[in-house]
Amino acid sequence: MFEEKDSRPKIPLKELSGNAKGISALLWIASIILLVMSLVQHEFTLLFWIVILTYSMFYLKSNIAQCFKKTYILKSLLYLPLLFIPKFVCEQLLSRANIWWLNIGISANFLFGGSGTVMATDWISFFISMGVLVLLFFPCNYYEEYYFRKRWYLVGIWALMHLFLGFSNFSIGEFFVLCGLGIGFKLIYDKHGIQVSYPTHVFVNLMTVIMAVLLLTSI
Repeated sequence: MFEEKDSRPKIPLKELSGNAKGISALLWIASIILLVMSLVQHEFTLLFWIVILTYSMFYLKSNIAQCFKKTYILKSLLYLPLLFIPKFVCEQLLSRANIWWLNIGISANFLFGGSGTVMATDWISFFISMGVLVLLFFPCNYYEEYYFRKRWYLVGIWALMHLFLGFSNFSIGEFFVLCGLGIGFKLIYDKHGIQVSYPTHVFVNLMTVIMAVLLLTSI
């Protein structure tokens, strides 16, 4: 029996060469140093993510540009409400639910002290942190779609990995919501490839941030 050929277009990760490899290595060394320092002093956490952002954008700029073409963006926008609305509704229901085991909080305190990578003590710091977070969506979501949509079991691992992002309000209920969202991304990936699943992922996260800011500013 012949294996069915996968006709979806591929956008492989491109190898760096020459001086780019040296710059890449320096950025990785800086990120490791900042990560270790953030274990002791949490103020270094934001710097760590900025370095990772710089490295990733330097490495992925051509790949990201290929995914954000008009055809892929339009398809992604069609899928956006199908994924974001159920996610938002479920999260709002969870925040009001009295089902104790769904709301058991899990926090990777050993990494970021449970303070969250985007939490801040004043509005200026908050919006700066949110800006860095939004920029991080572009490289990080590409890696997520590239590595965690190839097999179904990777969807669960991907959802669990959000525990280590530093958000102190990650809960069992949120894990199930992310699993459902990951299944949606996986179905899009299987049908259209990373060219559509990746922009959809970015748009869902952007909408999540927009709604979070709107809810916070309306309090």
